[in-house]
Amino acid sequence: MLLILPVLTTVVGVASGFSSGSVGWACDSMAPGHLLTSAEKSPSPFEVYAEEYEAGYYLVTAFGRRDQFKGLLMQAHTPRREKVGIFRQVDDGQTLDCDNEGDAVSHNNANLKSQVRALWHPNGYSGPVRFRATMLKSYGTYWTDILSNPLVV
Repeated sequence: MLLILPVLTTVVGVASGFSSGSVGWACDSMAPGHLLTSAEKSPSPFEVYAEEYEAGYYLVTAFGRRDQFKGLLMQAHTPRREKVGIFRQVDDGQTLDCDNEGDAVSHNNANLKSQVRALWHPNGYSGPVRFRATMLKSYGTYWTDILSNPLVV
């Protein structure tokens, strides 16, 4: 019994970190790292849409067409999958520091969400970009490699 308690405490601590959006360790793989799970193969019920906003900023929205989601990890990538730019304001989420300060967005709680919106700035980058997301419906149900419409900034 004494050996089980430290392991249980560790597992509970890690699981609570997921719901708060503390998923910085997943920056490179963009996979949630949930035990005994893998990404869905079916078409994603979630989308990412990006559009020019104002003064060099872009509005990026991750949303469900019919379903709500609990978790999100989103980054801006070049065609070679390099992370670029920085996110500023995030509605119903938070910025993460992967390779650079504010270069990713995640959820900030485990509540169901219809959308997460963020302002993104290229921060000196110019060229083609797409926003890549992993979106989680539940612990064992998630989709990876959800791509936005392409932009040239």
